[in-house]
Amino acid sequence: MLLRKITLGPVMITKNPCHVAGDVRMFTAVYQPALAHLFDVVVFPRHGPRPHPDEMAGSDLDGDEYSVIFDPDIHFDHNEEAMTLVQTDDMVDFFLKYLRQDSIGRMSNAHLILADRKGLFDEVCNGIARKCAIAVDFPKSGEPAEPLTVHEQSDIVPDYMFSVVKPMYRSPRLNGQIYR
Repeated sequence: MLLRKITLGPVMITKNPCHVAGDVRMFTAVYQPALAHLFDVVVFPRHGPRPHPDEMAGSDLDGDEYSVIFDPDIHFDHNEEAMTLVQTDDMVDFFLKYLRQDSIGRMSNAHLILADRKGLFDEVCNGIARKCAIAVDFPKSGEPAEPLTVHEQSDIVPDYMFSVVKPMYRSPRLNGQIYR
């Protein structure tokens, strides 16, 4: 027969992995008869200014694993300030900046065109490659790449990059051969 023990009183809970003291929260375990059929779970309240799981490293209950510590000898004596919740306005501002600054497509095309015309080892082509590396990380870092200069942009494109705006040339390189 399986014995169940209902824990009441102080417990310390954190989401794994835990990086800052504010990710560790002290709670009071209570018994709710309506939840007696549940076991080996933690049920967080739905009401309050901020969901408790979110206070623990922004958890959103999508399969996160938690550690529940029952030993009062290692409990914190208080909750540290939880990490600051990202505000909706901040997310909107970042998204708008992303839309304005996202340039990986243009830079990748400029790199492909220049590599086709002058080869991968061309100095300007390598400069675009460095900008592409920065542009790829932009969504995470928030740091945009420098814009393409006039010398990094081309007035013509290889035939495998069909364009109705710019004149095309027959590419002698592998991409052109595969295209044809």
